[in-house]
Amino acid sequence: MSPYKELNLNLTPKQQALKEGVHRLAKEVLRPTAVTLDRMSSPQEVIAAGSPLWSALKAAYAQGFHTALIPTECGGLGLQGLSLHIALEELGSQSPGFRSPQSRLPATRT
Repeated sequence: MSPYKELNLNLTPKQQALKEGVHRLAKEVLRPTAVTLDRMSSPQEVIAAGSPLWSALKAAYAQGFHTALIPTECGGLGLQGLSLHIALEELGSQSPGFRSPQSRLPATRT
């Protein structure tokens, strides 16, 4: 098996800044929140008013992560390809539940 010859393992300065920013949010905000939420006894407690979930989501919102897939021309972060992967990997490094919130939703039958 031959190695990838076109694979570039170096991140651009913009990608490195994204990685560091998302990692900081995940480590300082999402990880402690996830630990607290995991100790709660019910989903109703997790989503209740005053739950730390809401302050964690507000912190992510303040950094614009809710616009990750919206093009920059439309006011979003415009993440795609490797940049999107970097952001999702850093979110998941500290809290897999925040990386994929749909994994916490109950299964439904259609």
